[in-house]
Amino acid sequence: MSADVTISDHGIAIVTGQYDTAAGDGLSLRVAGESFARAQLTANGLAAGDGTAAPTVSPAQHEIGETDQPAFTNGWENAPGSTSVFYHYGPFVFIDIGVTGGTAETSVFTLPAGSRPAASLTRVASYTTDGATYTNSPVIIGTDGTVTTAADGDTEFLKFYTSFLHA
Repeated sequence: MSADVTISDHGIAIVTGQYDTAAGDGLSLRVAGESFARAQLTANGLAAGDGTAAPTVSPAQHEIGETDQPAFTNGWENAPGSTSVFYHYGPFVFIDIGVTGGTAETSVFTLPAGSRPAASLTRVASYTTDGATYTNSPVIIGTDGTVTTAADGDTEFLKFYTSFLHA
């Protein structure tokens, strides 16, 4: 008996394949063009289950504002209780930020080469200037890696999560 398998993150399929119980081989998957015979899902991601040196796919998380990571710009910083990150998973880049203190209509940070979209993207973020009323605002991710908010006024808190295929 075999069954289709899909592993997704926030509604986006990142791994697809077949599970064959009759063969006893486990999962046979394809991720970003790589084949994994008898694949195993581990705490560190996806790896070949037959002992070969097949690559492991796992999200490498990058914490914005930390040493050797992209810096916040224009006065933006992590909001209290928030950690702003981006990470790769296969061909996708995910961004999850919760920031405060920045200048209206400016870049929050810049994604490094290899983490940028092929074309400029516009997404939606929620922000508040008074801690009570939330408004939606566009966030633009440029091909140069800049992540810019159009939130106007003194932003007390801006929350943003998105994903896209990197170039």
